[in-house]
Parts: sequence; structure tokens; C-alpha cells
Amino acid sequence: MEASKAETSLQDNGLEYKEADRVFSDKADRGTVISQSIEKGEKVKKGTPVNVVISKGVAIKTPDLKGKSKEDAEKKAKEKDLTIKVTGEEYSDDIKKGAVKKQTPEKDSKVEAGTVIEVILSKGIEQVEVPDVVGKSQEDAEKALEEAKLESSISNEYSGSVEYGKVISQSEEAGDKIDKNSTVTISVSIGPAPVYKSSGGSSKKKKKKSSGGGGDGGTEF
Repeated sequence: MEASKAETSLQDNGLEYKEADRVFSDKADRGTVISQSIEKGEKVKKGTPVNVVISKGVAIKTPDLKGKSKEDAEKKAKEKDLTIKVTGEEYSDDIKKGAVKKQTPEKDSKVEAGTVIEVILSKGIEQVEVPDVVGKSQEDAEKALEEAKLESSISNEYSGSVEYGKVISQSEEAGDKIDKNSTVTISVSIGPAPVYKSSGGSSKKKKKKSSGGGGDGGTEF
């Protein structure tokens, strides 16, 4: 008997209908009475409460919706006689924008037909604003990038106009929005380039005069 009919029947007989529990059942249809605390035909006082247990029908395992688009999640849920409801959006480092990030109940939970699965959709990777670090010391620049949820990479360059240890340039423009945890390369001055002086002048070698020559010169024995 359906729960609503059981309630009407008990009330018509001067008894109080009380739902004690709802349980899964492979035999009783969803919404029907599985058992009652007072058996049919028993004599009881008027107004006596009768506790009934109602069937939730066959238990359904919730599908895994994480990472699926809203449309695919709705399709998956419908296949199991379930529905979804979007309850919010959150940033995610690994779930693409518009896909399901979280679901409640979680996958493989036992639920009854018609259950609504609440889902939170991904907003994609959080976008953060690149700070202006040009002219800052390397330490201050790295700290500013860290606070902006960005990574930093250092390259060194000679500069005759930017003080030693200060940032000359940055790979991402200040004010731009980029993915959180992206790497911004900063070029740090190591001062002016060294100037190497070439050694001047030329060394002259003296020619050695050779002795001897023409005539009768020779060695006497």
C-alpha cells in the first residue's frame, strides 16, 4: 500500500500515522509500506500511533560527475533517474571551466530515485593580476610575485642605467591577468658591463747583424 493511502486508512480508523523510517528495498516499490508496528486486525485504543516503514525502492549508486560538462552530467544523472542542481562555481587548477568540480552526494553513494545531486562547476584556473616589479630589488620583486600567487624566474643582465640588484624588466606586463602559479621572468641588473682595455704599442725586434761577407776571409790553420 502507498504511504499516502496508508495514512488515510489509519486516520479513518481513528489511529495516528507515524513514519518511523525509510529504507531501501529490492522488493517493495518506492513509496509503499514495508512494515507496520501494529498488525492488521489487532485491537488497540483510539489514537494509538502506528509506526510504519516506507520503501525507498531499489538503491541507486550516484554516478561520477567530476570533470564532466553540465550537459553530460545532466545526461548521466537522468540515466539513473536522478537530477542535478548547480549550487555554485569555484576556481580549479585541474578541472576545465564549466565542468563539474564537486558533487553532493559523492560518487557511488546509495540514493533513491529522484534524488537531486548538487554540483559545483569549475571557473577554471584563477586569474591573477601581474604586479609592477620594475625598479624593485630582486627580493622585493620575488615577494610581490609570491603574494600575487605567481612564480618567479631570475635572469641577470648588465645595465649602465639601472642600479645593481634592481629589476630592469619583467616578462609579463604589469596589470595583465594570467593563470595563477604562472612564472614571470624578471631581469635583474648586475651593473655596467665591464670594459676591457686593449694593450697599446708594438714591440720592435732588433735585427742581428751577420758577420762575414765577401773577400778572402777564412780560418787559418
